[in-house]
Amino acid sequence: MTGEHFCRFVVSSLIPYVLHFKSLIMRKFNTAFANCLFFLFCATVLQATSIVPYPNLAITSDNSDAVVLAHAVQKSTTQQGDFRFQDAQFQVIEPVKGTFQQGDMFTVRAKSYGLGDYDFDIAGDFAPEPGKKYLLFLRQKAGVWEPVMLSYYVFEQVVNGADEYLVPIGGRGIEVISPAGMPPIEPLMVYHSAPLLESLQQYQQTPGQTWNASSARAELLIDAIPSVERSVPTGCDFMLGNSSYLARWEDAAVPIYYDDSNVPTDWSSIYFPDILAALGNYTGISPSDAGPVSFDPDCSDGAVGTDFINFCLSDLNGTQSALIFFDDPCDEIPPLSGCSGTLAFGGSYTSSSVQHMYDGQNWRSARYGYVVVNEGVESCLSTSQYEQVLTHELTHVYRMDHLDPDDYPDNNMNPSCCNAINTKDMECMDYAYDISLPVTLSSFQAKIINEHEVELSWVTQSEKDNEFFSIERSADGIHFDKLIDLAAQNSATGGSYHWLDRSPFPGTNYYRLSQTDFDDQKAYLGIESVELKSDVPQIRVMPNPVAGNTLEIRCDFPYEFDGILEIIDQNGRILSASTVALGKGSNWISKTLTKLPSGVYAIKLYDSRQQWSMRFVKNSQN
Repeated sequence: MTGEHFCRFVVSSLIPYVLHFKSLIMRKFNTAFANCLFFLFCATVLQATSIVPYPNLAITSDNSDAVVLAHAVQKSTTQQGDFRFQDAQFQVIEPVKGTFQQGDMFTVRAKSYGLGDYDFDIAGDFAPEPGKKYLLFLRQKAGVWEPVMLSYYVFEQVVNGADEYLVPIGGRGIEVISPAGMPPIEPLMVYHSAPLLESLQQYQQTPGQTWNASSARAELLIDAIPSVERSVPTGCDFMLGNSSYLARWEDAAVPIYYDDSNVPTDWSSIYFPDILAALGNYTGISPSDAGPVSFDPDCSDGAVGTDFINFCLSDLNGTQSALIFFDDPCDEIPPLSGCSGTLAFGGSYTSSSVQHMYDGQNWRSARYGYVVVNEGVESCLSTSQYEQVLTHELTHVYRMDHLDPDDYPDNNMNPSCCNAINTKDMECMDYAYDISLPVTLSSFQAKIINEHEVELSWVTQSEKDNEFFSIERSADGIHFDKLIDLAAQNSATGGSYHWLDRSPFPGTNYYRLSQTDFDDQKAYLGIESVELKSDVPQIRVMPNPVAGNTLEIRCDFPYEFDGILEIIDQNGRILSASTVALGKGSNWISKTLTKLPSGVYAIKLYDSRQQWSMRFVKNSQN
């Protein structure tokens, strides 16, 4: 590559509410619809960006050059010099703001891009799918259009029966921050399509109008979704942007340089030492203060210098380099509106031709790390917030993704700022950067045999101080029960293992594999799932006992069902009755138990021909 090689640093993904929507939709609609929405949320994997959202969609519209409901027609790759851009052509269905007319065509360009042999993956980037319809808040740049905050303010229009909904696809990978003194931020939510478009249009037509979209909101609860299957600890993620590959640094001792332009006050005496001290909680990495450097980026292509990689190779530490830029020198990030907007983003380059084996899997090798901080950020945050934002972004440089804030609260890698490094942060990073893994896993598989049994098999490359393996099973990917412990071979050259589950659940079965050392230290190795067909309807309360005020019922039906659901106490009294309509396959029903005291209850599901019942226990809340 020539000196024209580098970074189109751009805002990356955000996710705060995206992880919530699957079970939310599953309980409101049928499973096929829920899985459709879940695909929206999970199709984009993350990297790193910190933002302060606009207070509401009206302000988002004010900060957009155009707002449209549009149909994604096709995707294409545009080559400009060494850069490969992913473009998508859209056709306007309904204009809301701007000069677009119905039927107009326009191009939206992704922030992620290819550069020679490298792929630059932006967290929370918008990856439209041809054939789908989206509500887009856009700004124009260099003759193409881009969403105002990557995928954060992108909604997909989804049809369910006679209803049309606008569902936020969110963007996994952006940290959402709420600085002190800022107005409250309206959370992302599901809207009824026509009322929301009408509200946005009325707002544009009536300057000074107070924003109120309450009538457009769909009444959908927000809950966590099942964990993603991968051979990493549950909840951890090391895939960034639009990528579908794992990546890490082979050498975790990365020198961190910072550009000597616009350096914040007390950076070298307070901020940076505190940030590096915090990163010291991750025992497997060794970031270091490499000091200031002077780099005048070539911003002719709107990025922080196409010569960044060559600068790393000639003036820094080669491929083992990371650089922090202050005040967004090439104006890649839209300026803050007050303190709202994208604060910073970070990550690193990877190449498909530079890979290594780690824990039995191929990982891309990280190269050339970066953090870009927007102008004016320091004045918007407290000292601790600023340090935690930079700690967060530098963890993204090490390729670690976000954590689910519901499953793992109070962690630095939550999508909502700002927290110090916590236990789950350390578990994830210690997995990816542990030089002495007790077990190196080559493979883990779950396979259906005899139509109603599941064979689990796994192979290790090496084992050290490994006492036994454990297999757990779950019907939802969250709540696991142990099935068996199996003695380990504990061989330095590894071994092969098999176990047969003769009585799996009908429907989806999640299997989690873990190992335990002789000193009782436990490590999760991976999750695999299989789907068993069943001709017999099944209902289950999960979890049971019920610890909170929400009863979750999973119903696996081989056909569509319309009937009645009753909750009954020990004396046979019917406490509640409601109609339910279930689609073929897996369905979730959610019932609120706020006024129900602790005790044993039963649910009964029936129609005119058949009925099913089961008991559940409601525990008191602490």
